[in-house]
Amino acid sequence: MKGTLHLTFGTASAVVISTQLFASNNDVLLFIGSAMFGSLLPDLDHKTSIISNKLPVLAFIVHRFFSRRGMLHTPLFIFLLSIFNIHILHFPLPMWSGLALGYLCHLIQDTFTKGGIMWLYPISKISIHFSNAKSGAISNYFVTFFLFCLIVGWKYIL
Repeated sequence: MKGTLHLTFGTASAVVISTQLFASNNDVLLFIGSAMFGSLLPDLDHKTSIISNKLPVLAFIVHRFFSRRGMLHTPLFIFLLSIFNIHILHFPLPMWSGLALGYLCHLIQDTFTKGGIMWLYPISKISIHFSNAKSGAISNYFVTFFLFCLIVGWKYIL
């Protein structure tokens, strides 16, 4: 998927979910902003991604240690970031939960591309995918729209 689609889905999902989770406008804005960042973060392992262009020094370091669609594209990385946050960073809940939501949205979207992601890493290095569509294919837009409809439907069911 293209970065703009990741950003759109992460942001739209955060907007829908934020009002259910937080009462304060500041918390809502922090949640949405963090989700926007989180929706781009996994692509730090891609040299030409939006986030790599905005954070070139961090991207350079990441490229030295992580392969494309490797560790950064796994649920394990979200878990490790959570542990790091709990014990070291101590980000406030709206910031951390928004980051995690955006990150998860990214992983879900990438599951619908040809490369898929390793959902069971490190138990298995098999990439799981539900489509053979390449990044930028028209079907990526339909998948993103469908996933967003699920988010909106979830809001009204609860």
